[in-house]
Amino acid sequence: MWFKNILVYRLTSPLEGLEKLEELLEKNAFQGCGSQDMQAQGWTSPLGRHGKMLSHTANGFHMLCMQRQERVLPAAVINEALEEKIADLEEAQARKVYRKERVEMKEEVVIEMLPRAFTKSQKLFAYIDEAEGLIIVNSTSGTRAEELLGLLRESVGSLPLVPLMVNSLPADVLTRWLQAEDLPEGFLLGNECELRDPQNPSNVVRAKEQDLYGEEIAKHLEVGKRASKLAMVYNEAIEFTITEDVSVQKIKFSELVQEKTGDTSGEDDQFDSDFAVMTLELRLLIQELIKALGGIADS
Repeated sequence: MWFKNILVYRLTSPLEGLEKLEELLEKNAFQGCGSQDMQAQGWTSPLGRHGKMLSHTANGFHMLCMQRQERVLPAAVINEALEEKIADLEEAQARKVYRKERVEMKEEVVIEMLPRAFTKSQKLFAYIDEAEGLIIVNSTSGTRAEELLGLLRESVGSLPLVPLMVNSLPADVLTRWLQAEDLPEGFLLGNECELRDPQNPSNVVRAKEQDLYGEEIAKHLEVGKRASKLAMVYNEAIEFTITEDVSVQKIKFSELVQEKTGDTSGEDDQFDSDFAVMTLELRLLIQELIKALGGIADS
């Protein structure tokens, strides 16, 4: 349940209806693919198959989980069945099947095969930080995050939010941290970075397991490359990589943080404890990153 990547969205006005969030989510509860559905999505319990609630609330944080199910119908399988059907028809009627009819027959094949196709599912977690007015999605993909946010918007009726934007240009700030060794209080550099030429974005240097204050990195910065990703450590508690679009990736919580959850008697209690610790730690990290990047920009 510990988030590995986060995309941060800011509510531009308070989200109404949180006191009846469970009721609002119910109308979009996950139902699974029908016999003729290629995909389906909806809310499922964050606590897993034995959970009874579609949300989990603790200390003003509301955890959600969207489940997406797709039918697995490979193009090669469809085409093989289609070619067999076309061959049978051409042989039976002694005529050629042309493009328009072929398209129609392909649709028929898909309809016939859908009910028997296997399904695969993915879950995407997010939580609402009510006090900070933020929604945090556990993903690196803006497209996936927008799917979840779109479902939430459909459930609650209105979702006034924007991606987190800051007053400084993140690439400038990350580059300055590399050049000047002038990190904000509580932050240390990790040992990975990505440098990009602003005049030629395809010109990228990726450094791993390196001294980021070393001569090799300095030379790339001297010729104008800018930091687009930077591995960091916050408060000796969280290792992460921040990107130029203010997404936070490769999050790793220290053992000291994870030990705060203590020993619990059951899975639900463990989830609750992990959730409480994780959300508070991420709140602190996000607050400090926003401050270091010049504060929240007006949208």
